[in-house]
Amino acid sequence: MVEGLLQFLARDDGAGTVLDLGSDEILRIAEVASMVKRLTSSSATIFEESEEEPLLDGLVPDLTYAKALLGWTPKQTFRKGLIENLSF
Repeated sequence: MVEGLLQFLARDDGAGTVLDLGSDEILRIAEVASMVKRLTSSSATIFEESEEEPLLDGLVPDLTYAKALLGWTPKQTFRKGLIENLSF
């Protein structure tokens, strides 16, 4: 994501342009919390609602424009990045 941001900032024609960078991977918050807990060997309690957590439709970045403008795509998945950054 940093690479994409730097590429975008280096352009002269980016003023006023909205650009989604991130992951287009869909994850539930409970999944992320479980991954963080497991990777950090935390003893924290994760409270989950009894009903299934809805997916956040419309909140997943649309990377189409970043791909077209910069030729940029994420280099790794969210899970892999989390593992690399939280594994002690």
